[in-house]
Amino acid sequence: PLKKTVTMRLINLSITMLAFCISLSGFGQSYFTAHIGPSFPTADFGDEDLSDNDAGNAGIGLNAGITYYYPLNENGLSLFAGVDVMYNELSKDVKDDLEEIFTQETDITFRKFINIPVSAGLNFQIDTQSDVSLFSKIGLVANFLTITDEEYEIENEKFRVETDLANSFGLKIEGGIILKGKTRISASYYGLGTHDLDREIVSGIERGQIDEEINISMLTLTVGFPVK
Repeated sequence: PLKKTVTMRLINLSITMLAFCISLSGFGQSYFTAHIGPSFPTADFGDEDLSDNDAGNAGIGLNAGITYYYPLNENGLSLFAGVDVMYNELSKDVKDDLEEIFTQETDITFRKFINIPVSAGLNFQIDTQSDVSLFSKIGLVANFLTITDEEYEIENEKFRVETDLANSFGLKIEGGIILKGKTRISASYYGLGTHDLDREIVSGIERGQIDEEINISMLTLTVGFPVK
């Protein structure tokens, strides 16, 4: 029920946001951009200490997304709304440590993290006399987190850890440059907040419940371009 509820909320929010963007896109000055680049887990999310319950153990991943801009005036101020998808696996060192702990005879399917932050806020652009413009933006974020199942198989016996969808609210800060009015090179900080995790260990017909939490924050470096 929780997975279904959160999924429906994500779908409804995405539909609402898309409809809003389409309704405004009739104005000539509004526009979309797409971006892609690496994502770097920070703080607890990037902590590789297996003995720390707060550590996320995440490694460097990939970020892709689309952003809508609606100018408010001629001085460079605009509204923005965007959706990103961030994919991170466990770091290589954590994977190596787990394989060493469980020995070579253990077949492990490692968990993966998929974050979908939906953001909205203000963007400010400074046009210069050259081909390079500056921009910065700040906004609020609603994040939706999926952690894939992790599974361990030892001598034909299996157990897996399932995690329900989780969500939280946070903050996005971004800054960068625009080359010739088109290509955007930017760095962003996503403080996606603390997510309450409902996890379940499944072994045969036996199930055990684990309640945990994870604080997610990331830095991204992206290259963006206009979408017509």
